[in-house]
Amino acid sequence: MKKIILLSALVIFVAVAIFVLMGHSLVFFRQEAPARDYDFKVGQKVNPLRDFNFEEGNWTAFVVFSNDDRPHLPASIKNLRVIHCDDKVVLRELQDQLELNYTGGDMTTVASRMLIFKNEQLMFASGLMVESGIEGFQSRDFGWIENSNLGSLAKILSKFQRTWSPLIIL
Repeated sequence: MKKIILLSALVIFVAVAIFVLMGHSLVFFRQEAPARDYDFKVGQKVNPLRDFNFEEGNWTAFVVFSNDDRPHLPASIKNLRVIHCDDKVVLRELQDQLELNYTGGDMTTVASRMLIFKNEQLMFASGLMVESGIEGFQSRDFGWIENSNLGSLAKILSKFQRTWSPLIIL
């Protein structure tokens, strides 16, 4: 009986190790971001992160890439399922470098997500698209906003760290 339990534990350990090394994680979302009225105008340059003060409190940004999006990601972040950043310098860079065009429309195929937490409270959640030729956010609060400085978002996301946990609860 002990051999069966030991063998089962070993098989589970190896399976989890392979799962994690291949960049997979099970992700569960337990919070919803508070609704916000951004009051953007069509054609306006916008930044949904502008009002956040990353100097106050503990901030962490997570990006969860969908399996469908992963093959289309830039090489600097390809094959990763979940990345995160709690470095305030990088978060301020993300905040400062975003120059997004408000289109007034929606992008229906956005499956990856960005979530930003302050002191473990979800402050911002949005769909995220990062592919060659298109970068932007899709949210119920503002619709589709597209990065006018292509490549800048991918460059910042390449500074995020890989999340190694096989189970992530956000």
